[in-house]
Amino acid sequence: MADDKENCPFPSCHVSGKLQRLLCHVRQTHDSDDVPAEFVSRLNLHRCQDCRQWFLKLNQHSNQCRKSARSSLTSKSSQRPSGDSNPHPRPPGAEASEGAESNSVVTPAVVNARSHCPIVSSQVPPSVHVSCTVPSQAWQFIRDLSVETILRASPPRTINTIKSGSKALFQECCLYVMRQIRDNPLDESLWKLFFLLPRMLLSPLSRGGRASSKQVKSLYHQFLNFEWGSLAKFNESQPSKTTVDNRLETRKAALRLIRCGELSRASRVLMSSGLAPPTSQTVKKLSDKHPKSKKEISQRKCTSDQISLSRSQLFKAIQSSPNGSGTGPSGWRYEHFRVLLENEELADCLHFACSCIAQGNLPDPVTSLLSSSRLIALPKPNGDVRPIAIGETLRRLTAKAMCMQKRSDFANFFHPLQHGVATDGGLEMLVHHVQLLLEEDCDRIFVKTDVKNAFNSVHRQHLLEQVSSRHPDILHHVSQMYSKPSSLLFQQGGSPVIIQSEEGIHQGDPLGPALFSTAIHPILSDLQNSNPSIRVLAYLDDVFMVGLPQDVLSALDDLRPAFEAIGLSIANHKCKIFSGLDSPCLSSNTASSIPVTSDGTAASYVIS
Repeated sequence: MADDKENCPFPSCHVSGKLQRLLCHVRQTHDSDDVPAEFVSRLNLHRCQDCRQWFLKLNQHSNQCRKSARSSLTSKSSQRPSGDSNPHPRPPGAEASEGAESNSVVTPAVVNARSHCPIVSSQVPPSVHVSCTVPSQAWQFIRDLSVETILRASPPRTINTIKSGSKALFQECCLYVMRQIRDNPLDESLWKLFFLLPRMLLSPLSRGGRASSKQVKSLYHQFLNFEWGSLAKFNESQPSKTTVDNRLETRKAALRLIRCGELSRASRVLMSSGLAPPTSQTVKKLSDKHPKSKKEISQRKCTSDQISLSRSQLFKAIQSSPNGSGTGPSGWRYEHFRVLLENEELADCLHFACSCIAQGNLPDPVTSLLSSSRLIALPKPNGDVRPIAIGETLRRLTAKAMCMQKRSDFANFFHPLQHGVATDGGLEMLVHHVQLLLEEDCDRIFVKTDVKNAFNSVHRQHLLEQVSSRHPDILHHVSQMYSKPSSLLFQQGGSPVIIQSEEGIHQGDPLGPALFSTAIHPILSDLQNSNPSIRVLAYLDDVFMVGLPQDVLSALDDLRPAFEAIGLSIANHKCKIFSGLDSPCLSSNTASSIPVTSDGTAASYVIS
């Protein structure tokens, strides 16, 4: 458009030329207030709020207002009171700027990265929603989107790194949405828009260089002009993959991790066996791994204060999260949230949003989005598959910060039975503990039990009851996430297959190990109290019992029905008995189906 020839909009002036030069002529020769509205709207011009001149792009400004804008920002920051509790401006678009024309409204905080010169849009949004003047069709598009429509769209591929030249515009787009979430956290439309932001703005482009930079900025400007329907791209068909070239996919995944500096993770990916093929057989195997709930789960509430999410712990969780990690259904990445932390107001809004998630104060549709996960299947040597769920990134960050904040509480609660939660080097401690107990008395044996599909099978009703009595400060968060089925999205062909998770712990939930350990903790405590002659230890779902043969096997008989009552089933073929003696007790009915060995050391069987 900049190379097209245009005539001067003033009838008395016969100047014509390329658009950029013509605009310079208009700014130098004519009064900006007299520019015809038809000329402004046809070329989609934008007006600088300070110098009142018209420009072709949002990030253009006059040289005259650069110094004044910088000096005003400096004077404002120096005059701001230190104890001001609300130093941030009102949400953009709440009202027209003083002295602005009636046909111009402030767009969502578009600020030039260099000059900090605010820009006024010439477009006229006809309706108001959540204190921001937005075209009615834009918000109507977001309202009409159902949760199922969003989840059934293929999860977007998103870029890892946001270039420095685009950071300011990306922050402004996020700030527009998150300011309104801060003002109205129960509006599900705002959360949907936040969920869709990566799909709209962060998809990888086919071209690079200067053309790519222009295309990226065009996407941000489209968002700020409320063209959300065209950005969402729900109607684009995704390529169908019925087979997976594991070597090629593994190589691509390793290269992505290498570019992110994650060399050790890249080496593990190269040594892995890849993914299971996306076939109907794989879908059936994954569905069998997620049992249906036999009764409706009641959402529990408590009167005690809920956790107040620590701002420092949240930011520490974001900064310590690894680069190149898998994305959830929305496409948000840890790297994207680090960009948000560079803006103070965005950091405040992000902390507020995560606090709402931590305290369970969200509408049900938003909970359905946050509890959803992408599902992949890893092949096992026996032909079965191992389900791996990648949860929504914002929910994972919140849960990670909650774990860091409650680390000392978890350590005190689970000690000395559970070594898999809030214990540094827990597996090593458990190995040495077992070895010392066996060396003290050569007549002792130890049994290692293994639970079949443990995390996906434990009853959620039992889980909520235990969290209510043991960790009431996180009950609202856990109840909101686990009282209703959650959607697992497995990519098969052009669109994902949705598998409902109705029982068990969400895989990929940072709180998952602590929640599962809470569910089985009363069983382990009762087992230890009723069998004082043995030692009961656990590493998540692996339970170890050390003692004399008859005592250990008797305890194993007690453990089996207790686990079955909460949905867990001990797999005998995966259990192990280590003994240096040929005891007659080991030929009993309990021990007959469990492999018995005396080869090697006990430590090798603890970590196997």
